[in-house]
Amino acid sequence: MRTLPLLLICLLARHAFAQTYIELGEAVKQRLVKAVVSGAGGYSGKSIAISLQNLTAGQVYVRIEPGRIFPNKDSSYQDLMLMEEAQFALAGSEQRATYLTGMCTESHNACPQKGQPYSVGEIAPGDLKALAALAASKKYHNSTVQCAVWAIADNSPIEDIYGEDSAMMRQVATIVARAVGKPIKAFHLEPKRHSITNISTSLDCLIPANTTTARLAVYDRQGNLVRTYFEGKALERGFRQFRFAMNHTQGPGHKLFVRLEVDGKTLMQRELLVTDTIPPLQKINYQATFNYELKQPVEGAEIGIYDDKGGCYFLIDHDKTMQAGYQRGTYAATYLVPKDRKYFLQIRDGAGTVVQSKEVDMAQQPAGVFAKLRKSGTYSFTVSAPIKEATLAIYDAKGERIRVIYDHSNFNPGEKKISYYFDHFQGPDAKFLFRLTDGAGNIVREDAIE
Repeated sequence: MRTLPLLLICLLARHAFAQTYIELGEAVKQRLVKAVVSGAGGYSGKSIAISLQNLTAGQVYVRIEPGRIFPNKDSSYQDLMLMEEAQFALAGSEQRATYLTGMCTESHNACPQKGQPYSVGEIAPGDLKALAALAASKKYHNSTVQCAVWAIADNSPIEDIYGEDSAMMRQVATIVARAVGKPIKAFHLEPKRHSITNISTSLDCLIPANTTTARLAVYDRQGNLVRTYFEGKALERGFRQFRFAMNHTQGPGHKLFVRLEVDGKTLMQRELLVTDTIPPLQKINYQATFNYELKQPVEGAEIGIYDDKGGCYFLIDHDKTMQAGYQRGTYAATYLVPKDRKYFLQIRDGAGTVVQSKEVDMAQQPAGVFAKLRKSGTYSFTVSAPIKEATLAIYDAKGERIRVIYDHSNFNPGEKKISYYFDHFQGPDAKFLFRLTDGAGNIVREDAIE
């Protein structure tokens, strides 16, 4: 029996072993593994938390290639790109979790927060993938390479790319120069200590009117433009939280200012500080019903959420015409607003005068949702004495007026028979009643609606 040379056996075994590994994207697509990815906190270093579970009964070998991008599921926070190679040998049904080295690909977005969910994206194209491969092979996991990633992926200035290791700088600069179309001589190749000042923050403001010309940008103390986040953007009236990051290599004492401009005028400006954070927001789950009477028609009315200083946080309805007489409206709000403030659901007329107002219960849970139901029938009753300026209306179990059938009417004595119908969203077991009141608001009679 002829035996194979030992070297050939080793080469064949190595080749067979290598072929057993499958790249993460393909493994997920084939449902061999389940991948759960989240932020570990921060925009570089061991910033990717990943958990892999073998969905099969047999052994699965998974490889994650340098350059795979993991998109943040919140688009205002940074995506992360893998900067090392990772391999996993998973036994049947085995689950394993670890942290991987990543770098941010979007210098303009806010810094990832711990626990934020990510998805399994695609492999970066061309030179960005080549840069990740270089970082993985040489273990160039430093701020210089992070700035190089931003230069290719996010059009950041190449002036931010420098470092103490000249050999590293030349390799990095070669890839970046090819990617951005600038010569090697344009890069700072002499040894120089490198560091990044990262500011992750937001600008929270009330937009006083709809606009199509908004611009968000950062300027230095001399008024020079440093970075533009958006320009010529349409913004609707109300509250906005613009979350973003500012990364630079000028040191923590470098003064920068963020400015929101509308029609060429500064709407809001403040200094960026390294201690900045993104203020948390609170969700409103609120529903209120207004019942009221208008003595005269109202043109240009609006319904919205306002603070106690009259600031409009968002509009539910606007340019609304309301006729004179009894009005009933149920309005719901689901929105994110700053914490620790008082908010009011209000109806205002065209001049801004408050017609109706109710404070928002921030602890209110979303109301149950039922299909629309219609009740109809005939209501028969007897009036024993004349009633002037009478009102006949339908109310629910909470005393909220559902529909006005007659208002400011005169009822003469005798038998009455009235056909009615109304729609509601309160479910099949909801209770309603008729209520007849005189001009002074006294209840003449009440009858349950069967």
